[in-house]
Amino acid sequence: MVVKIRLHGEPEDVERVLNLIKDSDPFLKVLSESSEYKDRGKSEYIRKYIEVKTD
Repeated sequence: MVVKIRLHGEPEDVERVLNLIKDSDPFLKVLSESSEYKDRGKSEYIRKYIEVKTD
């Protein structure tokens, strides 16, 4: 099964969660990962999209 996930938050938090997902092998495998997208306005948050395969 393949799912797409949007990570949203402060840049360091998004990277921390992304690394947790990557380290969860063999349960989850990150197939693709987008660049960071800044939120509109004065927000400090970013978005990153990943595609994950589950076993």
